[in-house]
Amino acid sequence: MQTIAYPISVGIVGTPPRAKSDSRAEVDARNMAGRVQDCVEIDGSFARLPRAEQVAAWQSGAPATSRFLLTAPRALTHGKRLQNCDRELNALRACANLFGPSLAGIVFRLPTSPPTPARQLQHFLQQKPDQIPWLFVVPEDLPEIAECRQALDAASAAVACNYDADIPGRHVPKLAYWRITELPASQRFSVTRKLAARALTWQRQGARIFIQFGGDRARRDAARVCQLLAQPNTSMP
Repeated sequence: MQTIAYPISVGIVGTPPRAKSDSRAEVDARNMAGRVQDCVEIDGSFARLPRAEQVAAWQSGAPATSRFLLTAPRALTHGKRLQNCDRELNALRACANLFGPSLAGIVFRLPTSPPTPARQLQHFLQQKPDQIPWLFVVPEDLPEIAECRQALDAASAAVACNYDADIPGRHVPKLAYWRITELPASQRFSVTRKLAARALTWQRQGARIFIQFGGDRARRDAARVCQLLAQPNTSMP
């Protein structure tokens, strides 16, 4: 059976631009390579879900091949702590539907205090749809971090990793999510090359991959990874 090679989603954590920032030629070249898909992780929806007109403005200002990651609101992850949250989850689903095929996935940020129990997370994951990737930002000091990772892995959900951490386990994940909010200047070139090489290896083996950058240099770092992904000789250093 032939392995499906999903485009690698690369982009920033922030606010989508209201005007097209990339030239049509640049976007088409990346898309034709079948390797890269522009993706913006919408940071502001953590505080408040966007309205329909705001989503429409983002979509009209982005290249047709661009995709969006919607961040679940604080009211769901921190207020209700993923339990007794039918109203909040339905609002999230309704907002996600506004994006149509441009939605790449949903990001959930779990609180540090009070921590989310693994059993509670496991119950919430039963509501996960098969067709939309769920990506989780999990505090490293979570008391039940190992149990939470196991629950997420069993549900084919992804846990965010920083640049200095590999995805747990030796197996190739179905879903991989790097969320890099701060990258030291001295390691910028080596880290982006390592990320690009690992992503290409896993892409060939059928993984869906998200690489999202935050911080002042997010756009530059994302652009460099895109350049590396477009090079046929990119490999592990």
